[in-house]
Amino acid sequence: MQATGPEESHAAWQQLQAARVTRLLLVTDEVQSRRTTLAWRKLTGGQAEVFSTPCSAGCDSVGGWWRSRTGLKRVWLELARIAMSAAAGWLW
Repeated sequence: MQATGPEESHAAWQQLQAARVTRLLLVTDEVQSRRTTLAWRKLTGGQAEVFSTPCSAGCDSVGGWWRSRTGLKRVWLELARIAMSAAAGWLW
C-alpha cells in the first residue's frame, strides 16, 4: 500500500484498521524515513507499532549527501518538509 501525503495516509490507515493491522513496516528512502515514521506514529495514535527501513533498490542514500549538489538539495528540501509538517501538526 502506498501513501504519498496526509490524505492518502489517512485513507490507508482506515483500510489497515479495518483489516486489524497492528504493525506497520514503512519502506522509504533514507532521507524521508524520519518524517514518514513520525507522521505514521502520530496518525496511528499508538494503535499500531510503526517500524521503518530504507529501501534497498533504486533509492538514494544519505551517505555523502554533502558532497553533491543533488544530495544537498534533497537534504535541505527534506528539512523544509519536516518543518512544514511539524507546523501543520502532522508529526507531533
